[in-house]
Amino acid sequence: AKKISDVPFPFSFAQLLAVILLVFTIMLPIYVAAFTKSYIAGPLLTFMVFHSITCVNRLAEILENPFGHDMDDISLEDFHMRFLQVMEVTVAALDVSLHPEDYATKSTSH
Repeated sequence: AKKISDVPFPFSFAQLLAVILLVFTIMLPIYVAAFTKSYIAGPLLTFMVFHSITCVNRLAEILENPFGHDMDDISLEDFHMRFLQVMEVTVAALDVSLHPEDYATKSTSH
């Protein structure tokens, strides 16, 4: 997983996807009109398919960089604070399991 996250998304591949999406957008109404042969279902189906593909593409663009200051981004400060809390709990649990006599005497002295 680390290797995948360290490799940046190739710019040429992103440009190719943009061109393919543009060709798809131009050809979609023709295909849907030939497929449905309806004046009502054709435009509705074209809009739904186009909108779905565009939303998936936009979601992929957002997921390319999940950290930042936008509304949908992951807050690095919050993410780091939760990580530190988990690490503190883990270290405390390891300390108790490695040195139980220290904690047994502290709890009996109260």
